[in-house]
Amino acid sequence: MTTTDGKTAKDINNEGVQLFMEGHLDEARERYKAALKMDPADATVWNNLGFLLHQEEKLNEAIKCFERAIKLREDNSTAHLNLGNAQIAIGSIEEGLGSLQRAAETDPEDPSAWESMAKLFMMLQQAGPSSQAWQEALKRHPDNLDYRAELAVTLAAQGMHKEALELLQQVTEADPENVYAWTQMGIVFLLRQDFGMARDMLKRALGLVPEDENARYHLALVYLYTEQIDDAMLELERVTRLNPDSVRARNDLGVLALSQGDPEQALDVLLACQRDTGGNSKTRLYTAKTLVELDREEEAVPILKELIADNDVEYHDEAFSILTQLDGDRSTSSTH
Repeated sequence: MTTTDGKTAKDINNEGVQLFMEGHLDEARERYKAALKMDPADATVWNNLGFLLHQEEKLNEAIKCFERAIKLREDNSTAHLNLGNAQIAIGSIEEGLGSLQRAAETDPEDPSAWESMAKLFMMLQQAGPSSQAWQEALKRHPDNLDYRAELAVTLAAQGMHKEALELLQQVTEADPENVYAWTQMGIVFLLRQDFGMARDMLKRALGLVPEDENARYHLALVYLYTEQIDDAMLELERVTRLNPDSVRARNDLGVLALSQGDPEQALDVLLACQRDTGGNSKTRLYTAKTLVELDREEEAVPILKELIADNDVEYHDEAFSILTQLDGDRSTSSTH
């Protein structure tokens, strides 16, 4: 079937792809719909429309398109891959993993599904399965430096620092301007408490891209661990200028102020972090600790109770300990 000007559904789909690549999503969507009106059994167009909808964060609509594409052509590995990524994006982790596995089975030579699985496992903090998935991706694309660097990150997360550094060195030798690899080398040396090498690697990254937030944040940590407090605060302030929404940097500035005996400044920083970014559990815990330091226990107690009720894995026990201490102090004072 063709239009009056002789265009086929495939021609119109290709026009949609070009418009999508140029960022004209509305026009691309209309082209895809026009192609489907001509040929509603074209699995490729359904997949393309789903991918566009995913970019627009219309995930449930995207999933329906990917499912339609797979129903039309079961061996459509790209549709399985895209379906898996969309399912993961809405929190359907098991279904998403299953779709990614089917994508890998449908096209065993394509590393894309293994890449998505590796990222999923890292998101779930499962470094072992993630490293296995990166290795599978590397088997299919051995020259991919990004895969090599990401594999190194997963190995470092498992304490395999030597192996991680070897991989990262391979990346920097092949691409001396790979900021991500230099930064990750710095982080691995930091984990090994080799602060001199960590500083050198991170400064190498910053020499290439001075505004790299991750490298600058970890350089601040190097200064913290080596008790160079002024340098640490300077780097953290630079991070917050680069990214005012950096909760971790703003938290650390508050914690540093508290540790340096300035609870008023610490409270200002932490409350501003909470106000501007929403903060996180660490923000709330240190806000409570600062309030206690300022003898404002009544304001600290509700924050601590909220942390305990949330059953926060990282901060529950510390919040409970502080609250128990406060209860004990109040009981003691009431008996005198």
